[in-house]
Parts: sequence; structure tokens; C-alpha cells
Amino acid sequence: MPGFLVVFQLVWILYFVGVAVLPASSLYAATAVAIVIQLVFALIATIAALAVWIISDERSLAPGFRRTAGEHRSLLTATRLSLALSALGLLALLIDKIIVQGIDYSGGLAAARAQWSVLAAEREHVSSIWSALGYLLSSCFFITVTVLTCCRVESSKTEKAAAWTLCIAFALANSALTGGRSVLLLLAATLAVLLAVRIDLGQPLPKIGAPTQLAATAGIVATGAYTLYIFAERAELNGIDVHGYAAEMLEFLGAEPTPVFQRLSGDTWFGRLAALAALALAYLVHSFFTFAAIVEAPPQEVDLLFGYVTDLAAKVGLGARPDSEWLLTGRFPSLPGALFIKGGIGLVAFTAACLGAAMALSVRLSQRFPTSLAVIAVCWAVQTTAVLSPMLAATELLNFPFVFAEFFLVAAAVRLGQTFRHAASSCASNCRHC
Repeated sequence: MPGFLVVFQLVWILYFVGVAVLPASSLYAATAVAIVIQLVFALIATIAALAVWIISDERSLAPGFRRTAGEHRSLLTATRLSLALSALGLLALLIDKIIVQGIDYSGGLAAARAQWSVLAAEREHVSSIWSALGYLLSSCFFITVTVLTCCRVESSKTEKAAAWTLCIAFALANSALTGGRSVLLLLAATLAVLLAVRIDLGQPLPKIGAPTQLAATAGIVATGAYTLYIFAERAELNGIDVHGYAAEMLEFLGAEPTPVFQRLSGDTWFGRLAALAALALAYLVHSFFTFAAIVEAPPQEVDLLFGYVTDLAAKVGLGARPDSEWLLTGRFPSLPGALFIKGGIGLVAFTAACLGAAMALSVRLSQRFPTSLAVIAVCWAVQTTAVLSPMLAATELLNFPFVFAEFFLVAAAVRLGQTFRHAASSCASNCRHC
């Protein structure tokens, strides 16, 4: 079985395991229907992906991994350029948040995000050109992560270690500036799918030495600590203890705390940590409860698939701002849930089949063009959409549309640089002949 499909199935299994071990039960009765429809979605996607994978013969598509020196330089340039653009984007975001909007971060990240949310709700357009530039560039480090993970760039160990360190730092900085966690969720999904695609491209898993293990452990610990810190800050911002905040948020997410939650959480440091951990798990799997609520609710006219993209277009003057208010505003529906509310079980089944086929074809395309950033972009978008499907539609994540655009932006910049170098080289050669 191909690696990308193993990861897809594993994520769905872990999702249901998370729902089962969460010390909370659904507030909605339609849980059985939610389970069946989501299992149908995962099963149809798996069957479609496996069928297309078998039909599309790898030998007729994959040319191997011979790479010219020019292709190697292009990939190396892409990683360096992506890091530079990320730094520029973060600087632009910093200018927009602090200087233009006047957001005060001294009160904590949760308070800063609350200020930012209020200001965003009051305006119809982007706050400044710095904001547009910041969001467009700040997550370019995803290109570096992608190339380093599955394109076998031949750079020194020191440069690779520095690049990985910068990527983790940029991800945390991006999250801190926006006071959210979606970029970390997208990064985790990206790493999972890229390791699977790397295997499907015929490459061995990277050797993990002691320095890399230490850096990876530090990154995981920092990510986990940051996530729990944000929850704790929001509890403090609301003026309630962590236990009370976690219980209230569980109910908001559609779950009723069980006696197990009451026994585990409390005023001790362990109790507070347990409450935050339960809330973090609920954040990842609460789409299950949202789906059950969708099944019970009366039909609604709302687009949960491309609402964020439409809103972004409206902010730059391309169309009207969509009505994002619905019965469960503020909660994630899974991708099957968003499809179900839009077109019922028929749309769920049809999209699952299309997604499965796209998963297989995108990896086959990557086998055929393993150094093309445009092809890698398509593969990344399809695979992350599939892996995140239990939790939400990936298009609704803050950074997803920008990362997809950044792949093509960096690819165009690298190609333009190659053209200029080639023209300069030709001009110099002609001058010598003259």
C-alpha cells in the first residue's frame, strides 16, 4: 500500500481513537450517523485512491531521480529564497500588527489576538499593505520544509540544521503574531504527508542523528507548550480558572465533560495540565461533535468549504464579503461535515472519490516531475487536504491559501533568476567573441 494512503488511514484511526479517549461525551444524539458518514467518506476515498494507484503504472510515469546541476541549484535557491521571504513577511506582519493597528502584545498573546479579532471584524478591507505582504510571504518557509523533506537537496549538514531551526522559529513566530495555532496544525500535517510522499518517490527515510533528534524533540515540546499556553492565557483573559475554562470550552465545542474529566482536572498543577490536555485533544477532534450537530440541525444555506477564500477575495475588492454566520460559528466541521451541509451524502461520496483519485494522481505526477515546485504544490495541497479532512476543510486554515500561492511565487522567482543569469551569461559570451 502506498505511503500516502497509510498516513491517510492512520490519521482517521487516530481521530476516532481521540474521540473515544476524550473525557467528554457528545451533546448531540446523532453520533452514530456522524460515525457512519465519515467512515463512508474515508472508505470511498481509500478505494478510489488505491484503484487509481494500481491502474496508473509507476513504470510508465516515473523517470527516476537523475537530476541536473541546474535543477539542484534551483531547489537550493528555492529553500534559501523561501527563508528570506518568510523573514520579510514576518517583519511586515510585525509592522502591521504593532505600528499600523497598534495591537498591544504586553498583555499576552491571547489578549493581542482578541484585539486583532475585534479590529478585523470592524473593517471590510485589509488593514494595510504591510498586512497583505506579511500574510503573502510569512509562511514561505513551508517551501523550505517541503524541499528539504522530499527533494533530497544536497546541502551541508550545517545549512540543513540552520534551515530546520529557522523553519521551526518562523512557525512559532507566525503563531505568536496571530495568537493562533492553525499554522502549527498545518505544519504537522505537512510533515506527515511529505514523509509518506518521500517513501512513494522511492527515497529512504532521512537518517536522524542525535542533533536532529534533539532539535525535533525541542520543536515538539515547544509546540505543545505553546498550545497549552494559549489555552491557559485565554482562561486568564476570561477571568476563570483553567478547570472552569476547559469545561466551558468543551461544552462550546459540543461535548459534555464526563466524571473522568472531573476527577483528573483540578487546582493542582497536574489537574490544570490534564484539563488543558483534554481541551487540546477536543480542539483536534471536536469536528465529530460538530458533524453530529449538523445532522440534527435543520438545513442551512452556508458555504463551509471556501468561505475563508471568498472572504480574502472580498478584502482585496474581488466580490462581496460572504455571510460566515451559522449555527455553529467558531467550531470546525470535518471535510465530510462541510460537504454534507452543502449537498448531503451524495456530495460526500462524490467528493471522497475525487479526493482519493487526486491523492493517487498527485503522487504519480510527483514521481514524473520530482523537482517541479508547481507539481509539488499540487501534491502538497491535495495530500494535506486529505490528512486534515477529519478535522476540517484545509482551505479554511489561515495559512493554507497563502502557502499554496507561495509555491508558485517562489517557483516563478527562481525561474526568473535563471532567465536573467542565462541572459547575462549569453551577453558576456557574445561580448568576449566581439
